Amino acid sequence: MAYDPDENLEVIDGGFLPPGMDVDAIIAHGHEDALAAVWLTYFGYGPGPVLPDDNSASLADGVASADKYRRERILREAKSTPVEPLQALAASARLIEELLHFRAEIIDDARSDGKTWAEIGAALGMSAQAVVDHRRYQSELTRERKQARRQNSSS
Repeated sequence: MAYDPDENLEVIDGGFLPPGMDVDAIIAHGHEDALAAVWLTYFGYGPGPVLPDDNSASLADGVASADKYRRERILREAKSTPVEPLQALAASARLIEELLHFRAEIIDDARSDGKTWAEIGAALGMSAQAVVDHRRYQSELTRERKQARRQNSSS
């Protein structure tokens, strides 16, 4: 199924990808909701297997089988699109990039509301200087992205 970033992605069963989605297209062009659906589908959040009462399996065995079980359960029960580990990594990288961009906007809003760097840092669990450095880095990334888009559109 083709992915159109201009339309809302209709997810199934708690946020998972519907069957037949083009995961690579979502990774390349998806908005945060679609990227989150890739990530959720990969991990298949939901109840995992329960360890036997007789302790015949170790906790490590249970944890190791839980992730595989969740992915299999989602594919079986929700009949979702399979997501490979590298696709999940790429989606999470894009999602983090989007969230950091939103964080930068919120920092700007807080500064416009008169909040100090120290107050913003406290809200984020970091020092005022770390917030200033983070904001400067995000500004540079935004500038580089705009420049790259201009170059790509003129080519």
